[in-house]
Amino acid sequence: MITPSINRFLLIIAFTFSINAYAGPIIKNAYIQAVPQGYEDAPAFITIKNNDRYPLYLKGVSSPISERSLLQQYQNNDGAMMLQTVTDIKIPANSTLKMQPGDLQITLKDLYKTPKEKSKIKLILNFSNGKSITTNASVKKLNN
Repeated sequence: MITPSINRFLLIIAFTFSINAYAGPIIKNAYIQAVPQGYEDAPAFITIKNNDRYPLYLKGVSSPISERSLLQQYQNNDGAMMLQTVTDIKIPANSTLKMQPGDLQITLKDLYKTPKEKSKIKLILNFSNGKSITTNASVKKLNN
């Protein structure tokens, strides 16, 4: 026989697991910059919302159109802004990280296929919690 106190305990456990199941990152506004035919690299940008109470790290990204990718950030190097490769990108707890030109980006390297404007390209994002999320990134021309 299940007593009311055991029933409450089971309800609390079920509620805790259901909250944690939805605590993963949410990916929005993923896009890749359209580049001319023959370019070997293309920058990609995403917005990641971390609803968890713990920080999360983007550890890597892959795509079927490139051999590899790099996580990169612009940094001031003796007055010149230069892209530097980083090992991961931190998404603080309960916050949103927006990658944008001139700041953080994913660089798709050694392209197999040139990303064409108005197409969609798959990106697979790998996180520090062991989870991977697949999203479709729009390809668009950026205004300079």
